[in-house]
Amino acid sequence: MAFWAVRLSGLLVLLGFIALCSFIHVPRIEADLREKAVSALEAKGIEGVEVAASGRDILLRDSDESGDENRLEEASGVIAVIPGVRRVTIASVDTAAPSAPAPRKNDFSFSVSKSGAGEEILLSGDYPAGIDKSGIVDMLAAEGTQVNVEGLKKTDVQIKGAPEIFTVVAAASKELGKGQISIEPDTIRVSGETVHPNGVEVIRAKLGPFLGLGYALVLDMPDSENTVADNVAANSVSGNEGTKSATEVSSTTRESGAGSTPADLAQQCQQQVNNLLVSHQIRFANGRATLRHSSISVLDELAAALSGCPDVDITITGYTDSTGSPAGNVRLSQQRADTVKEYLVSKGVNEGKIKTKGKGAADPIASNRTAAGRARNRRIELTLEGVKQ
Repeated sequence: MAFWAVRLSGLLVLLGFIALCSFIHVPRIEADLREKAVSALEAKGIEGVEVAASGRDILLRDSDESGDENRLEEASGVIAVIPGVRRVTIASVDTAAPSAPAPRKNDFSFSVSKSGAGEEILLSGDYPAGIDKSGIVDMLAAEGTQVNVEGLKKTDVQIKGAPEIFTVVAAASKELGKGQISIEPDTIRVSGETVHPNGVEVIRAKLGPFLGLGYALVLDMPDSENTVADNVAANSVSGNEGTKSATEVSSTTRESGAGSTPADLAQQCQQQVNNLLVSHQIRFANGRATLRHSSISVLDELAAALSGCPDVDITITGYTDSTGSPAGNVRLSQQRADTVKEYLVSKGVNEGKIKTKGKGAADPIASNRTAAGRARNRRIELTLEGVKQ
């Protein structure tokens, strides 16, 4: 009896400690986000806006009751891109007290935020109850930084592309030195700065396959255009009017005169490639760089699409799962990337515009703990970049 009394008292102490940590930490998060929001408004010279924080949600009110909606909208836009902020709501003048906005049916938000190189990575928002977040945490922690998951909460909402979209968003965030990638019901939003010159193209390539599921990709980054129209391109390829082949889309692009600049053309061609690979994976014989017969038609479609993109540089990157030695995986992934290049060149794609890389088991887009996840990680990615003139 005494033994169970000791066990029970120990459990109560542990639960009390957990409750105390939550009690202390949540107010600190709210105070930190409110301070960042107020500082951001001051930096923009926006006055007369009252800021309140509830968890990671921000509520804005007109403090002088002037009814200036434009000022509140401007303030909302400034605060929405602050890493860690989940949602910004503008309250009416007669709102009695700050409170978190009522969630809509099927509403959710998930984000990965980075405040700088070597700084803590923040995961916040909703994630499906059946998803193990440890794989995402392990992948991000491999950068040598701490990962904060205290802002995550489970949801029963059905999220398009789950569970893979969470892993891919986390992988894409590794291209950011400072910024945020977030998922909302119909939007994938990216803000901040990349660590590599072609970081924007890499992010597009990673996130592109999910545009066919109905997401819009919005980029708020230096040297990139806001590309809400990306989802229109995705829907035109796999929408209600039937699926067009890459050849048809490429022909349409040339005839319409779209892509007037190298960057425009690269973006459109990247979308064509993404739309093709979202439903077709390039496959190889087990442990070898020999193409499977089923992949020949996919590569023919890719070659046709790329023939309409003469002014882009193409990077073919090969990946493996985590099975085998790291050195062997890098070697195999390089050989597979080279095989894809050789085939595309044989179909008329300019060899001088193609370079290849083998990255082995790096940057997984799914868990290597399951057969299905390992199959997704064994992949070929194509990244296109406009040739500078």
